[in-house]
Amino acid sequence: MPKKRRSISQVKEDISIRVLREKLPREWVVHSYGADYGIDCVVELFDFIDDSESIAETLGENFFVQLKSSDCIEYCTRKAYARGNVTKGNLTEDKSDFVEIPVAKFKLDISDVLTVQSIGIAIPVLLILVDTNTEKAFFICLNDYIDKVLIPEDPNYSKKDSKTIYTS
Repeated sequence: MPKKRRSISQVKEDISIRVLREKLPREWVVHSYGADYGIDCVVELFDFIDDSESIAETLGENFFVQLKSSDCIEYCTRKAYARGNVTKGNLTEDKSDFVEIPVAKFKLDISDVLTVQSIGIAIPVLLILVDTNTEKAFFICLNDYIDKVLIPEDPNYSKKDSKTIYTS
């Protein structure tokens, strides 16, 4: 009978949770979920109410986190073009007006994207990507990304298996 074993994915998951907790303000609370169905935890925001920072009071705000980790993240730059408001019309971009942004690329399963889309815009869902080699964390608000980037740029995304997400 073999002894208990720990997979590298379990090690990476523990690293990503530790890095998340280290990057957030110490007064914020991370509530972890049990089984993973797309949302890994909820972060509850608190703020200190005294100069000695001994008591923190809830701000009544929360956000969901989809936490991912990888030891082989591809880094690149991406052009972000000036664009019209996609909630008021079709996607229009001014290719002559842009900035180059350093980003981390990550392939996200469409099932994760659809889970976030079903939540809607009421509660922010952040995709937080942790590089387990450097312990750097990158994030993007998936709700906004879906509505303002993914749907306008690729209306048929849901027919694919995965979608590359660029985080900064």
